[in-house]
Amino acid sequence: MMRTFSRTLAWLLPLALVAAWQLAAMAHTGLDMLPAPVQIGSSLLDTVSDGSLPADTLHTLGAALASWAICLVTGIPLGIALGCSRKLRAALSLFIELLRPLPAVALIPLAVLVFGFSWKTEITVTVFASIWPLILGSRSGIQRLHPRMFEVAATLHLGRWHALRCVVTPAAFRQILVGARLSFSLCLVVSVVTEMVGNPAGLGWGLVSAQEAMRASETFAYLVAIGVLGVCANQALDLAVRRLLSGLAQPH
Repeated sequence: MMRTFSRTLAWLLPLALVAAWQLAAMAHTGLDMLPAPVQIGSSLLDTVSDGSLPADTLHTLGAALASWAICLVTGIPLGIALGCSRKLRAALSLFIELLRPLPAVALIPLAVLVFGFSWKTEITVTVFASIWPLILGSRSGIQRLHPRMFEVAATLHLGRWHALRCVVTPAAFRQILVGARLSFSLCLVVSVVTEMVGNPAGLGWGLVSAQEAMRASETFAYLVAIGVLGVCANQALDLAVRRLLSGLAQPH
């Protein structure tokens, strides 16, 4: 009962803002330059019915998931290695601190020069921007472990790789999971941004195309679609974590 009430309360503010926007547009209170929510909804239905919005959504989601998969496969092992090895941290710390602050948008012109306006540009920029939470989260998770974790592994006479797989990584899993979720959110955001200027496809390019054609209601429709995609993707990730990884993801 309480959960249902909380969900209902969470929807009240957005619905109230949409209703106020619609009333202001109907009353001609200076918002004539903005499309009314009814017009945005109509444009949203039109883009869905002609197939352009579903195709753009699939492209953006596919690029984000592909980039996230690359981040997971490369970022987690590198972060764990950095957490376990002082020599590796000393060797790569300056390199990481030089690259990490670079804005992903600044990499787009270089990626376009190398790969052209293509999906390779989108994947490259997205991975560059989204891999850091995984590297830093995995490294931090290992470094914050209590020394007794390593003492237990030594007491059990576990080999390095066996201890890493069975003791160290599971103990740092929650910190790694936080980095994975941040990385996933960044993949969605950066994919849309890159599509606006570096790869003429997906929701980002649909948004820019509608804006350049001065179709205000369609522009807002794409904004709504991007927001809905972000919410749905994060909800799906939360559900997957709760169902598949509940024992490791929840604090004890």
